[in-house]
Amino acid sequence: MNPHEQMLWKSETLDEVLKAIASSRRMSSLVVFKGARILNLHLKTELRQSLDLDSNLLAQYVDDVPDRRDQQKQLENELTVCLTAFFMHRNPVKYEVMNVSVKPKQLRPHPLGFDAFVVRLNIRDRSRPDVRGLPALTIDVSAPEQPQSSYLAIPLFRWRLAIET
Repeated sequence: MNPHEQMLWKSETLDEVLKAIASSRRMSSLVVFKGARILNLHLKTELRQSLDLDSNLLAQYVDDVPDRRDQQKQLENELTVCLTAFFMHRNPVKYEVMNVSVKPKQLRPHPLGFDAFVVRLNIRDRSRPDVRGLPALTIDVSAPEQPQSSYLAIPLFRWRLAIET
């Protein structure tokens, strides 16, 4: 796979990952997505290129589960479950979850609580059985932040309804 094909594969596969997460009520209660990919969906354009997903933990989730190790375990488990279920119910089944890894971005908790995680997804593409070493996909999970009045918020649930129709 040349670099251009890798870029296209990552973009297409991240779209499917986002659909999977958006279809999960549990994941929708843990994270909210932001960034270029979400802006493109809202504006119905592809003006900005993004080869990862950007998200924030929801403040309510962090309040309910304050321990960082528990957050890490839950994110890893919930992502594995929602991605596997979503991919296995597609017809034909194109993607298979090989590994979900959630690691803290910082070695120690941030003094102000701005803890973050990086998620690495290894996905097997059944439509490309001869391709080995597909690139890992990345989801940046930042600490909760208070939205400013100038922020554009697109509830994930509303977007989920849009992809179901």
